[in-house]
Amino acid sequence: MMANEISFFPTLYPGEDFRSTIYRYHILSRNKEFYESKLDLFNVHSNKNTFFSRNLEYFISRLSKNSNLTTEYILNNHTVFPFYKAFMSTKKIDLFYEDIKYGRSESSSFAGRIVNATGPKLLSKEPKYCPKCMENELSSIGECFLHIGQQLHFLEICSEHGVKLISECPVCGLRLSNLCVDISRSSSNCICGHEFTKCDEVNSNEIHAFQMLIADELFCIAKNRDKFSQEKILEQYNIILWNKGYFHDFTGEISKKSLLSDMMNYYTEEQLLAIGIDSEYICSIVTQRNFLSKNNMHNHIILHILLMRFLCGSISNFFEIHPGYSVSLPFGLGPWKCLNQICPEHNQPSIMYCNRYYASSIFYGEFQCRVCGFTYAKRICLNRLAEDEEHYSIRFMGHMWIKTICELREKGHTQKDIAKILKVTPLTINKYIKKMDESSEKFDDLYLRMSKMEDSNAILELIATTKETSSTSNFEEKINRYRKNITRIVLDGYSRTEIRSKAATEYNYLIKNDKQWMKEQLPAQGYAKRIDCEKLDIELSNYIEQAAREVYASDPPTRIRRFSIVNALPEKQINQYNGNRKKLPRCTAALIKFEESQDEYLIRHAPKIVSQLLDARYRNVTFNSIVAIRSSYRNCSDEARQKIEEMLVQMGMDIG
Repeated sequence: MMANEISFFPTLYPGEDFRSTIYRYHILSRNKEFYESKLDLFNVHSNKNTFFSRNLEYFISRLSKNSNLTTEYILNNHTVFPFYKAFMSTKKIDLFYEDIKYGRSESSSFAGRIVNATGPKLLSKEPKYCPKCMENELSSIGECFLHIGQQLHFLEICSEHGVKLISECPVCGLRLSNLCVDISRSSSNCICGHEFTKCDEVNSNEIHAFQMLIADELFCIAKNRDKFSQEKILEQYNIILWNKGYFHDFTGEISKKSLLSDMMNYYTEEQLLAIGIDSEYICSIVTQRNFLSKNNMHNHIILHILLMRFLCGSISNFFEIHPGYSVSLPFGLGPWKCLNQICPEHNQPSIMYCNRYYASSIFYGEFQCRVCGFTYAKRICLNRLAEDEEHYSIRFMGHMWIKTICELREKGHTQKDIAKILKVTPLTINKYIKKMDESSEKFDDLYLRMSKMEDSNAILELIATTKETSSTSNFEEKINRYRKNITRIVLDGYSRTEIRSKAATEYNYLIKNDKQWMKEQLPAQGYAKRIDCEKLDIELSNYIEQAAREVYASDPPTRIRRFSIVNALPEKQINQYNGNRKKLPRCTAALIKFEESQDEYLIRHAPKIVSQLLDARYRNVTFNSIVAIRSSYRNCSDEARQKIEEMLVQMGMDIG
């Protein structure tokens, strides 16, 4: 045996959390302090038994030559890493592996930041155990261990035995594990002597069933860790969301707000709360901005599980369905042709990128050839899509075109001759010459320098420098003009907020490009006024009442929830409410008052369903007819059913 070889290491049980194995080693090694065991195994000074142990390559190197353990095997089979892997970018996965393999206690933990990232909790902070599992393990192997599958934060009962998962003694409330060290159990009693393996089965309800359903989806992700990836998830989102109409037809962006709103209406509030999701999180601007970002997907894993189920019914369906989709995105998906007649790639699909932007009912696309620099633009008017699609305008003829002019001029060709050779009008050649004449360098001198350059990047840099020089005087003129406007308003005694309101363009431009001057000219910044929450509460509650009545008057097809009413407020009032919601009791009461219950929604929506049935040539509509096409009516109360049937009678229906 080698001198630095570990004399023994416990066998890992199937599904065992690696933290549990480490602690079993600590017990068997008879080290007095846990940090001694961490030092033995990983050469790190730490007294914590965290989700991911670092410096695993050192640990692997000290195992017996007969050991088959590898860093990848431990991570994929005995840690929670498989829950995260599919939602992490390739770059983050590489950084994660690097940290786990070679990270030391002296450096910050990248792996730890992944687990402790913002967003709904995925993992339980305190280790959880199933009493029945513990009882079986004690009788069969003589000790208990921590199960990875039982550590999900929202999971309340064991999927195998149907008993409540516990993290503390049911009798005295003492925590079963020391979070820093002890994550395995060698006894069915807490240190006070109370036995906790004798637990009755929990009467599983719909909420428990939903929790286990979401847990199963996570286990599916973990099991297929090599099959699923972030790239695959994003690819499936693009296909499925396009087919379901969540892509904006012209901007090509996903309508995230609409998607999350529809998903939230798909699940009940009780289901969302049961897995740690609330409407405030879903409606948050930060969530909407980040949940599909490659760098932030791992912060929103539970949200993605819900989205996949909302879109396709299950995780497996989400990945197995491969629908084709047609793209009506303006200008298509490329590649696009270079239209420069002197380019070697003329009429060839050499342009791989399109810069799209949208303004005033017109959609613009800009294309630049990387071979010759030729840049052209197309535009599509929304009301004349087919007519305008083939037209284009030239933004820049490109460095190859300009260099050709230089060469032809050196050979003595006139502008008219050059225009004929390049198949453009003499006016085009003259326009470019005039532009260069207006710059800080003469046209002939500049073109002479360009004609001697072989590197296209150098030519582009020269052109950019010339443009920058010619634009300096315009910049200074603009600065002076904007300064005069700001000075005039400052002299009138307005505050900073009022100045910005009266001259937003000038204010924003000078703050960005002339900050020091603005700092000297603007009035001193006062302290923010203290908000009178009581007064604000009264004002906002009135706004909420008015907004609620408008929402009800619009008769929306979905249930009217609190966030529906808040979103109907003017933008200023939305910001005031979101920034002070905990201090606004009247607003909270108003939202509770106007929020529509499930029964109220079913009653309000019933006439629309009746109208749909009559349009479908139903001669008579009964409550059972409604239930047949809307399953949500099966769960309505007897009182709601009675009111719906009374409404049907008033509409002349025979309800039997």
